[in-house]
Amino acid sequence: MIRYISLILIFIFLSGVSTCIRGEDKTNRLRRKIILKDEKKIEVKISFGSGVLHISPGKDNELFNGELNFMEEEPEIEYSVYNGKGRLKISSADFNENGNNRVNISSLDEIKKNVWHLKFSPEIPISFHIEIGAAENYFEFGSMQISYLNINSGASDTDINFSKPNPIIMESLIIDAGVSKITGRNFLNANFKEFKFDGGVGDYEFEFKGKLNQNADINIEMGAAATKLIIDPEVAFKLHLDSSFLCSVKVEGAQKDDDIYTSNNYYQKSKKLNINADTGVGSFKILLDY
Repeated sequence: MIRYISLILIFIFLSGVSTCIRGEDKTNRLRRKIILKDEKKIEVKISFGSGVLHISPGKDNELFNGELNFMEEEPEIEYSVYNGKGRLKISSADFNENGNNRVNISSLDEIKKNVWHLKFSPEIPISFHIEIGAAENYFEFGSMQISYLNINSGASDTDINFSKPNPIIMESLIIDAGVSKITGRNFLNANFKEFKFDGGVGDYEFEFKGKLNQNADINIEMGAAATKLIIDPEVAFKLHLDSSFLCSVKVEGAQKDDDIYTSNNYYQKSKKLNINADTGVGSFKILLDY
């Protein structure tokens, strides 16, 4: 009997631990831990309907460590490994692929009780696909090995930070936003080859600070929005701008020739940002962060 119990405990330790607890305020709490074993890379898909979502780096040996607070239906966490590639899917009950709300939450206070804290190992390359409904989001990706990042958000307020450099090249950083506010900080630390941003109605600010390790492309499309890019003055850039008369434009530290703006240091730098922007109604600014 003792041997049988020991085998069960060993299996739980190797496979990860999942527990569900109900708090005094009727909030349920789901905890799940997945230990990093022989995986070479991981693909993560997160579907979050409403509430507050936190993503940050965790411990090296823990592929995933999550604490998910929820009011009604329990979130789903599915994990599988095939040929050294892990696939982790985390989805809330109030989100489906059409973005329709399936849970009746009666107040903003209840929405804010849906709080997820998701941590991922910085020791393994990760591809992220993140879909968000109505939420507050705090993403700290500093030091994580991110090969691909796609964020699709609805009516949300999102803070994204790369406080430390990404050790590997990110092929694409893609953000698709609806009615939202997004603040991005230290984006050069993301080490991306390509940044695509499609903004609807909102207020968007992206700070390109850090080290530019290779030539990178930035493609921006915006509707009725205020979009601001803050660029380190040491970074060279060229902007191709397609703007309407309903959009106010300001570009610092650059020479203008028709719809092309070239930074004053463009020909002195070997690595450059190539920016293409298609603007609608609102404002578009490139400011230098001295």
